[in-house]
Amino acid sequence: MEENKSHEHEIEELVKWAEELVKSDSSAEQCVVVRTQKENQYYLLNHHIISGSMEEEDVFLKTLAENQDTEIRCAVCVWKDLTIDMMSHHLLKSLIELNPANKETIVILRTVGGLQTKPLRSCMPQ
Repeated sequence: MEENKSHEHEIEELVKWAEELVKSDSSAEQCVVVRTQKENQYYLLNHHIISGSMEEEDVFLKTLAENQDTEIRCAVCVWKDLTIDMMSHHLLKSLIELNPANKETIVILRTVGGLQTKPLRSCMPQ
């Protein structure tokens, strides 16, 4: 039971941080926040994702690789209107290529019932 409350707190904390980050940059279209298995947090402010540019995502992935911190425990993607949604297919696919263990990364989504989680592998198109 205590572990579940801790997990819920972690999820709420990541969502809140992503919302604050995307609100802090008026030109950001979305923010992706991840927490790694090494307990580090990284974020990506995407400024050109709507136009299809993957450049910022590639820099983000390179940062994870350079820091040798590629196993992601959980992730959330918040758009500038504060919608919580799936990150780009490019980023999903690249995270798995970066570290196959990321198939089990917990992705945070908002549903009618509130915040929900699902493993990254179930978010990939078949």
